Amino acid sequence: MTANPAGTVPIALAAVESIGAEAIDPIPSTGGEDFTFFMDHAPGFFYWLGVRNEELGYVNPWHSPFFRADERCIGVGMGVYAATVFSAIEAYEKDSLKR
Repeated sequence: MTANPAGTVPIALAAVESIGAEAIDPIPSTGGEDFTFFMDHAPGFFYWLGVRNEELGYVNPWHSPFFRADERCIGVGMGVYAATVFSAIEAYEKDSLKR
């Protein structure tokens, strides 16, 4: 099971808000994910980037042969990841991410 460590949640939320995006709490998934392996070795955070756009008909689930993503969301994802790096460095320097 992939679960975000408690200390990373405020960092991730601050990163999302810093670029003007909206953070939502997605419906939990029972799908498999190997990202937990990486978080066993270093602090991390697993994001889901919303790419659905009903107006364009991009409504099919991941792994569907009909899946399409609204490519305008890529810039949002890149901004969140970049902001997360800076927020994480700041938190690490304050000792809130060290193990």
